[in-house]
Amino acid sequence: SLLLAKARMKPHLVVDFEELNRRDAAKAVRQWLKEVKPEVLNVAGPRESSAPGIYRKVYGLMKEVLGKKGKGIQFLIQTY
Repeated sequence: SLLLAKARMKPHLVVDFEELNRRDAAKAVRQWLKEVKPEVLNVAGPRESSAPGIYRKVYGLMKEVLGKKGKGIQFLIQTY
């Protein structure tokens, strides 16, 4: 997904949970969303089997980013 976004010159943001805690990551994602205003948001990353706990971390991050606006919104986090 990252290589494709770069190749197509699409806006993208990489969040590294080893560099940012969830609060700082959420702040970065909110700021990026505010600037980019995407119509569709693709969330991608490593498989749970190769990065144990990643699904939980990303799900928690997205819930924090969406906050009350995300109530009732269902989202799918695909891992590859």
